[in-house]
Amino acid sequence: MPLRDVDWAYAAGIIDGDGCIRFNRQPSGGLVIRVHVTNTNPILTDWLKQTFGGYVWMESKQYAPNRKIRYVWELSAKKAIPFLEGIRPHLRLKTRQCDLVLAIQRTKRHGRRMTAFDRFSEEASYQTLKLLNKKGIA
Repeated sequence: MPLRDVDWAYAAGIIDGDGCIRFNRQPSGGLVIRVHVTNTNPILTDWLKQTFGGYVWMESKQYAPNRKIRYVWELSAKKAIPFLEGIRPHLRLKTRQCDLVLAIQRTKRHGRRMTAFDRFSEEASYQTLKLLNKKGIA
């Protein structure tokens, strides 16, 4: 069944509220896109997995014994691109993170060596995303 506009809008709201769009640094030094949502309701993370793919797991670390279990849904690498393109028109808070990740992904040289400029651009985007996603008081 094709996705409806309401599905993309709902997913965008989830990402704006409980989600994160970021790069993870690989051991090789390269960057991989990660989109994830952490929530205490497994119905939400299961819906994301069934609708958009990806993975769901329970966080093994509980921060306090009286807290609810947290569930994490994640999409990564190339699978994250169509998801981000689908939610982009509906995002309100995380448009900069989405645009930054999509722009870097479009410039990647799949199967070819990265130039010094490519590495510089990727690193600058990584640092910018870290600032945009920083928690707490600036």
